[in-house]
Amino acid sequence: MGTDLPLSIGAWLIAILPMLLMMLMLVVLQWSAVKAALISLIIGLITGIFYFKLPLYGLFVSLGQGAWDTIEIIMVIWTALLFYQVCKHAGAFEAIKEGITNKSTNHLYLILMFGWVFASLLQGVSGFGAPIAIVAPLLVGIGVKPAFAVIIALTSTAWSNLFGSLGIAWSTTLGLVNIENEALTLLYTTILLFVSDIIGGFFVAWIYGRWQAIKEGLPIILTISVIHGLGQILVAQFNTEMAAVLPAILAMGAMILFARIDFYQEPSEEITVTNSPIMQDDFDNDDGGEENTGKLTINQAFVPFYLLIAISLIMLGIPSIANYIEQFQISLLSYDNFSTGYNFVTEGSQAYSPIAPLTSPGFYLLISSIAAWLWYRHHGSYQDKENLGKQVTQGVVDDAITPTLTTLLFLMLSQLLVNSGQNAVIAMGIASVSSPIVYAGLSPWIGTFSSFMTSSTTSGNILFVPIHNSVVQSMPQLSLNQMIANQSAASSVGNCIGPSNVVLGASTAKAEDQTGVIYKWGIIYTVLVNIAFTVIAIIMHLFFPH
Repeated sequence: MGTDLPLSIGAWLIAILPMLLMMLMLVVLQWSAVKAALISLIIGLITGIFYFKLPLYGLFVSLGQGAWDTIEIIMVIWTALLFYQVCKHAGAFEAIKEGITNKSTNHLYLILMFGWVFASLLQGVSGFGAPIAIVAPLLVGIGVKPAFAVIIALTSTAWSNLFGSLGIAWSTTLGLVNIENEALTLLYTTILLFVSDIIGGFFVAWIYGRWQAIKEGLPIILTISVIHGLGQILVAQFNTEMAAVLPAILAMGAMILFARIDFYQEPSEEITVTNSPIMQDDFDNDDGGEENTGKLTINQAFVPFYLLIAISLIMLGIPSIANYIEQFQISLLSYDNFSTGYNFVTEGSQAYSPIAPLTSPGFYLLISSIAAWLWYRHHGSYQDKENLGKQVTQGVVDDAITPTLTTLLFLMLSQLLVNSGQNAVIAMGIASVSSPIVYAGLSPWIGTFSSFMTSSTTSGNILFVPIHNSVVQSMPQLSLNQMIANQSAASSVGNCIGPSNVVLGASTAKAEDQTGVIYKWGIIYTVLVNIAFTVIAIIMHLFFPH
């Protein structure tokens, strides 16, 4: 890489120290995300400046980059929470709860329907944490404990993160490295994501009712995972923008058909609210939600959700429209080249990471929020409610402050670790002591680490795809197609433990004091998936080397 970065075990441990301590604080000590992020940032500042010799100019640039990268994410956080508050005060979630429990009282079906299938559809068109903010309250509304509502929404959408937001993460990845055989890379990637989706379906069923739930949900899990996984494999070869959306739409249709089966209309005789570890004991009682004063039907309550999906598909899914609105970009950050004391160079930029506001999911969430307000008011859902605007505004502010601060601190830390060379030391340190087969097996874990650190599949690939490319150049036995696939699929999965996603879901589900529980189960899922990815990566390396 043309640098003098230290690759000793001591340097490697110092480089990874901020992230290790962050995990300790979040999972073991169960400190608040803001506190853990702030302390980790301070540690990263110390290691970056005093050990990796990051100049002060580089320090200020890194903090500025992190702050700028936060803007697009918080645009989605605040508008997703606005959408949530508008729907909540209209009694829309209560209407949805009433509607779906009239059609089915089988909790496993309802959880798979909304936590897996509907959340994946929202991820396909919006992404950036919005499906978590929207679906977690829906799950709470049907009786799921808040922390587990967040866990289900996070892990169930892992398969669709890479091609979510109409494929933005994949299109960004293509600009980072020259992939000679994109079709083959897509095949490897989507096979891995297929595996993550299968595990996700079984994982959700298992946490709901252990082996009995897996037995009862097996037809749904196998059918939906095949539609999701095989559908994404096929569609990605022709249109990556629709690779997650089209299978998710077909899966919604399949779930509607499953609702007609008598078995999935009635409660399970074996798994009840009282013996499921993730259900609230008072599920059948009044849960204190907003009254459905407008007497909304389930379809009337879902109209703003339909609108969100429709306008996202039209504006971002039609190339001519998407290309036109993408021209309107904003970039206020520029900086010169700088290097650390170890000659690790960060290239300057005259327009760092431009934001295209008209392509942001936040823009469509804002439009949908305004439309939802007008639609629900038309149906009388806000009648007799005083100071409604103040209540909605206060609710958004209260819920948004923590995820906003957490995202800001984590992304500042992320850029600091990148520009000081600490990320490069972590990856190159692993590569320097690894044989090609070992590195192939470890590459998914690097991918998961990258999106955990950035709370973004896109950002995770931006950070580590170039490093994998450098490793492949030094280890010609490795396949670049496979390394990109391992990184991308694992980054998609690792996004489910991204701090800003966890905190956002915890805010809307009212589980702010249970982030440790969310991380615990999220890590269990990512470890299970990465073990499978490692096995597949080694098999691919041995039997399909190029």
